[in-house]
Amino acid sequence: MSAAEVDAERIIAEAQAEADRILVEARAEADELLEGAEQKARDRSDVVINETQTRLDALLAVERDVRARLEESGSLAANPTPVPESQVDVSSDARDVINGIDVESDSTLADFMKSTLRHEVRPE
Repeated sequence: MSAAEVDAERIIAEAQAEADRILVEARAEADELLEGAEQKARDRSDVVINETQTRLDALLAVERDVRARLEESGSLAANPTPVPESQVDVSSDARDVINGIDVESDSTLADFMKSTLRHEVRPE
């Protein structure tokens, strides 16, 4: 084998080794980025779940308050009918919860819950 062929094989071997090293580094960096993105998504998901649970708890508290007030006034029948707002004394805290709910346009369940609760508190 000539010197030129030996040099060519050495250069090819070095290039292959460098390519392998770059590939290993790229995979490690990709794994690290993916792990970071997954952790960020988990963290954000936890925040959204906690915020949703807090809002749901507040809505349920308002519902319990409204139902208790309706039961106290004798207005809650077997087939509940809308009660005029003037007959339902809803606390300002409850109104703040209802009015302070920020609903995104694609959150159908939240829209339903909000409109249902508003209807019970302020029937049209």
